[in-house]
Amino acid sequence: MPFRPATSLLVQKGFGRRKEEELFKAFNEADKDGDGFLSMEEYIKVFKDHGVEVTREEVNIYFTNKDRDGDGKISFTEFCGKKTKTEKAFEALDINDDGFITKPELLMASGRSGRRLSTKDVDVAFKLYDEDKDNKLNYTEFCSLMQRRKSTEFVSSMRARAKSHTAAEISRNLPKSLRKEV
Repeated sequence: MPFRPATSLLVQKGFGRRKEEELFKAFNEADKDGDGFLSMEEYIKVFKDHGVEVTREEVNIYFTNKDRDGDGKISFTEFCGKKTKTEKAFEALDINDDGFITKPELLMASGRSGRRLSTKDVDVAFKLYDEDKDNKLNYTEFCSLMQRRKSTEFVSSMRARAKSHTAAEISRNLPKSLRKEV
């Protein structure tokens, strides 16, 4: 009798793993270009491959609900309905849990993370991303900031790579359609 709850918990954990494996398999089958995300076109294709006609508007509704970080793609985490890194970051920065990030919260959190931002950095971020100018970042504004940060980091890493490689080396690593003869 005392082992029944433990056994039940193990069965539930096994079921959870199997369900996640099935979701992962379905996600990977739908991810035709293998980039780790589902685009609107890939999602439409899944429906069509299964004989279901769906409009772009219907897919747009799905994306609005699933694409919680607003990047126009659905990650596996979003596909499964789990919290994304962006959502976790927002919650960590929203110290008073009011659904907004204020300048003092951002300054305080940056000090804890080891990537200390200056008051000027925070002011610039708020000037660029606080769209309603209420001196608070809501989740949507925060997502815009994070998307910009990701693209900026990508460009910076590409610039750093470019400095350490010759043009011919870089060209060899590009897809054929983007290569130029060097």
